[in-house]
Amino acid sequence: MDAMLNGPQGRVLLGSATLTVGRAQDNQLVIQDAKVSAHHAEIRLEKHGHSILDLESTNGTFLNEQRLAPNRPYRLKSLDVIRLGGATFVYEVGKAITRASSLHATPSADWNPGYQTTLTAPFTPIPAANVEITREQQTYQQSSSPAHMPSQRPVYTPPPGLLKVLVARPQKNRQGRGVMLAITGSVVLFGVIGFALLAFVVFNVLSGPSSTLNAYCNALKNQNYQTAYQQLDTSSQRKFSLSDFTRYVSDNNGAGRVTDCVVSNVNATSARGSGTINYTYASGGTRAVGYTLSSEGNSWRIANVVVSTPDMTLKSYCDALNRRDYPTAYSQFSTGFKSALSEPEFAHRFSAAGITGCQPSAIQRDGPIATSIITYADNKGNTIIFNAYLINDNGVWKIDTQQA
Repeated sequence: MDAMLNGPQGRVLLGSATLTVGRAQDNQLVIQDAKVSAHHAEIRLEKHGHSILDLESTNGTFLNEQRLAPNRPYRLKSLDVIRLGGATFVYEVGKAITRASSLHATPSADWNPGYQTTLTAPFTPIPAANVEITREQQTYQQSSSPAHMPSQRPVYTPPPGLLKVLVARPQKNRQGRGVMLAITGSVVLFGVIGFALLAFVVFNVLSGPSSTLNAYCNALKNQNYQTAYQQLDTSSQRKFSLSDFTRYVSDNNGAGRVTDCVVSNVNATSARGSGTINYTYASGGTRAVGYTLSSEGNSWRIANVVVSTPDMTLKSYCDALNRRDYPTAYSQFSTGFKSALSEPEFAHRFSAAGITGCQPSAIQRDGPIATSIITYADNKGNTIIFNAYLINDNGVWKIDTQQA
């Protein structure tokens, strides 16, 4: 079935090949707009029709004014509205194309529109390749009458692709006007109800907990940890940094990175949501994790992600020391420990001692406190054993003291 994009330059014919859209000249559809990324989105033909995919664009791709999650295909329906930067397109399929290309109504002889209409050229689809849309073509303008001709009204030029079927307006009696007012009121009422229903569906389905959890799941599978981190709520992002999050989810307490995940059991109320993600890890292990979500503005964000355990903190600490990465090792200490020992002094002590090995063991957790034994080895073959104490600092485990 034929499909087209109706946009600022006209209609762009969609075929079986993937249509790439962006600001770079190597795209099939080039949009010269500062808000459009170099490779912004793509439209591709699938089994049940075309779908649109945002390619992690900076300013987002909008379908019916709802921002799409990146790297996730959305199926297009006829007359869907797509917006990239300042350029807007309408996706047309089959009958919509035929109707758009053939309906050029001729007004009756006694009809007076109040402006001079322009002639509509025959409909000719534009091939998808090498189409370029400039910012000037995105702005529709009306031409004004000259100042010396006050009686002449401005010429109205319909924007490309916008159909207005012109119909004669016969005189109606009062009874007819009353019937029309009643019909109009009913239409407006049903329109308001429909809009409210649509807003509810968009908020709770297209941009609801299910969308957020699926975006989080797909980002972890693709090792796109920055996108996964963006699905967390503001409170979680204050607790731990992107680097802390990346270290945890790429290891998952020794289970390895996420290779597959499935979202299930999603529920939502007006302000809270919940759902489960069933993970498969590189080690072959599986695990089901329950999540809670909260609404932030027009988005849902995950509120209970845990990216810190005593095991992970000690492992990150010893791994950093083993590769002489003193800043990373120092970052695993609590604020109180850091106030007693600066980072340069810490690096000097361990470097001067010739520490070549670090190994945690006997890790035990008791509520907000954990203990462990850390065994250090130096370049002379000596071993030094320390008892380490860890505290849970607002959801993140940190080494608080070490005693020989």
